[in-house]
Amino acid sequence: MGLMQILGHIADHQSHDGDGYAYYIEGNMDTWRSTLAKLKSGTTGIFNVCCIGDSITEGDKAGNSHNDYRTKGFVGRLRTRLAATFGDVGLGFIPVHFSDDYPAFSFTGTWIDSSWYGIGNYQKRSSNTGATATVSFNGTGIGVVVARNNIAAQYTISIDGGAAVTHDTYNATLVSPYAYEETGLADTDHTAVITVDNGANPTRNLYFLGIYPIKGTTGIRVHDCARSGGRASDFVQTGCLDLEINYWTPVLTIVSLVANDFNFQTGLSAYETSMSQIIDTARTHGSCMVLANGLFNVSKTIPITAYEEVCRKLALSKGCAFLNLNRRWKSYSNANSLGYMADALVHPNQAGHQDIATFLLDHLLEER
Repeated sequence: MGLMQILGHIADHQSHDGDGYAYYIEGNMDTWRSTLAKLKSGTTGIFNVCCIGDSITEGDKAGNSHNDYRTKGFVGRLRTRLAATFGDVGLGFIPVHFSDDYPAFSFTGTWIDSSWYGIGNYQKRSSNTGATATVSFNGTGIGVVVARNNIAAQYTISIDGGAAVTHDTYNATLVSPYAYEETGLADTDHTAVITVDNGANPTRNLYFLGIYPIKGTTGIRVHDCARSGGRASDFVQTGCLDLEINYWTPVLTIVSLVANDFNFQTGLSAYETSMSQIIDTARTHGSCMVLANGLFNVSKTIPITAYEEVCRKLALSKGCAFLNLNRRWKSYSNANSLGYMADALVHPNQAGHQDIATFLLDHLLEER
């Protein structure tokens, strides 16, 4: 081994903190740190954080309702702490698939699950005039996020039973996420009913991606851009990174996609290619933190440590922070003995989600 290789090897292994679970924090979180400095010094504005992941990131097993998922999962706990510190700007984006077990949306009429666009390559579309999507939210307004294109329908929205407002999502050339916002509401709980209305164009579809509550004017809005069962390749399909990252121009993106690629034994080269694309997209806007979590209670030919190592090397080469929760928890059996696991497979309980949030916040807020 030559001198430069030796020095590089030493630097690599010295660039983690004292606990040995976090790597490359210093020097790779500039946009995030500058955002904290601005907020602490009195700068006003809403800054976005996107969390990309699987069912663990979604909040699965963190409770018995979609509200439990959003508030008691580690992303929700991260959001709650940031809101208490910098200001409450709402729950962030709620995709139409959220969540598998306790849906946030209720649908009537004909809706098709479409693998074409949206978080983890998933959306709902409908050409059925009169089909509805109903969702509750808290705040002073709501943003309805759709994919606009040249075969898109119009829709109406009624809030708390009020008069319906019509929006036409047709666009001659553009295929992209777009939000129609309704504001001026009292800062409390509301219910919105979104109704498909394709009028004189019965073949057009409403391509419905989700909603976000509007609330507050200063703080950090945390978007849970996760999908249960998601693998890295699901998040780099056509148009997906638009809604997962680009639309929000996040100052920080947290990428946590290890568990399902390990469970399905994705080839390491293919895994690296997908993760690289996600990280590159995130880095065009701000800081990126890669989180390795998801200790399965199974053994596989390709060990989970191999996927963790891909993440670590990508973080090193691309200027990202890397947190290895799996190393912190050591093994599924150890995590289970600590009282962190909700099931015999992979999902943490509320204590586990709290420890993940603590792990993140220790490094994001530099409280360690």
